[in-house]
Amino acid sequence: MKGSLLQLGKAFWTGVINTGLGYVVIFGALYLGVEPVLSNLLGFTVGLITSFFLNKYWVMQSSEKSMGEVYRFLVAFGIAYSLNLAALYVFVYPMGFNPYGSQILAGLFYFFTFFLLNKFYVFRSPV
Repeated sequence: MKGSLLQLGKAFWTGVINTGLGYVVIFGALYLGVEPVLSNLLGFTVGLITSFFLNKYWVMQSSEKSMGEVYRFLVAFGIAYSLNLAALYVFVYPMGFNPYGSQILAGLFYFFTFFLLNKFYVFRSPV
């Protein structure tokens, strides 16, 4: 139980770090005049790299040496990011929401999807 709570706390802080770093890049790009979807892509690219290493080595303390985790991580990211991008597009263009607030709303779609995929698919314990 104590280990699970520690892992949950680490996962929370990993999310805080990734979110903060990603949004600094996204909002910085928006401020510089970069289109919302491209700014989102830039922020998530930085976050993807940071997220993999924090999740693998700090949160899950995985010692797997195969490329399996990398492939599963990229698949999970692709699914979560696709949902994020679809939500962002809908919020910004058809609905006309503010691009900054839309990034946050779309980020919630990403967060919940990616968390579940990492927990049950990417860094699953070998059977």
